[in-house]
Amino acid sequence: MNRQLRVWTPRRVVGWILVVLAVVMGITHWLAHLGWRPIPLAMGWQDLLLGYPAAGLLAIAGGVVIGARTHRPGSGNRGHH
Repeated sequence: MNRQLRVWTPRRVVGWILVVLAVVMGITHWLAHLGWRPIPLAMGWQDLLLGYPAAGLLAIAGGVVIGARTHRPGSGNRGHH
């Protein structure tokens, strides 16, 4: 178990937090369109700030952060320029 937790770098944790926030945002937006308004904002503002486009951007950002490779000294492609 400890070995599994070591691979969870801060970057990976942040990435998954962004993905989870995107899912929560998308579900909340869908529920708002069904009539449940957990946030006292006009539907236009909810569409702009909390809608599917914003959820999509969070999901993309999370995926980029999760998939980003960090450069480690000594592990690069030597001799290939």
